[in-house]
Amino acid sequence: MRRFLIFALTMLFVFSSAYTNPVKYKTHEVTVPLRFDYYYTYEMVVDALKKLHKAFPHLTKLEVVGKSEEGRAIYCMTLNNPKTGKELDKPGIWVDANIHGNEIQAGEVALYLLDYLLHRYGVNDEITKLVDKKCFYVVPVVNPDGRYHFFADGNTSNDNRGLRRPHDDDRDGLLDEDFPDDLDGDGNILMGFGNLALVGALQPENFIHIVLDNQAYGTTGNQPTISAQISLEEIARAAGYRSSCCVYSDVDLLKRFSESLTQPGPHFIQVKVSRQVTQSCPRIPYSAQQMKERFRGCLSF
Repeated sequence: MRRFLIFALTMLFVFSSAYTNPVKYKTHEVTVPLRFDYYYTYEMVVDALKKLHKAFPHLTKLEVVGKSEEGRAIYCMTLNNPKTGKELDKPGIWVDANIHGNEIQAGEVALYLLDYLLHRYGVNDEITKLVDKKCFYVVPVVNPDGRYHFFADGNTSNDNRGLRRPHDDDRDGLLDEDFPDDLDGDGNILMGFGNLALVGALQPENFIHIVLDNQAYGTTGNQPTISAQISLEEIARAAGYRSSCCVYSDVDLLKRFSESLTQPGPHFIQVKVSRQVTQSCPRIPYSAQQMKERFRGCLSF
């Protein structure tokens, strides 16, 4: 069995990397009226909008109002009864959704609104009056790249949330050549204790979890964390890690790490480090994609 070492300041970051190849999402044929017993991929959203427009051409207008960083269309459906007035002569109601790419349920709500208004127009008096007097502008997916990759890729709760344009993650003047430096004391392990319990429950034998603890929120001004008052090693032990310890020197770290390599995990090693930033610790020379593939390779026996 291969063994690997993962240096991480946060459990949230470490375990979010530990996914294997994602299972392909089963798509469904889009029908009108729309169904809502499954989620819509980006392509299904586009199909749904086109089919709603085809079914109700007298009430809808479908336009591409922009393109994403990766070239996907951003659609807006205008819902208006032209017999009761022009679009710009009526009060407008703007609805947009799925700004955060991983919050896909908002897109479903926008589709449901369109489906509900269109199918109840002429049937429900209140809906008919509303559509006659107002003009609706609905953008179900503001972040099409995020929605697409949410279904197509492996994900954590934070993946594909923002825009996918090139970004200088580590502020070195270069774009997307380097993963964000995580050695900054952001304290995320203190906000993700559920991940410790998850590791304890799954019992991955080739998992060594090293937490670099500077007892401060380094990204927001070095405010002290509560890790000085609580024992992370005891919490890890209670969560189900086979071994856990806290070390204060590189000698002890090497000793504990070497011992962990000889025993099945999971193992937890908390390393107390200084808040001082040093240049002697080089950057990780791998891109996010390279680290993902290296991690997946370690999980493929």
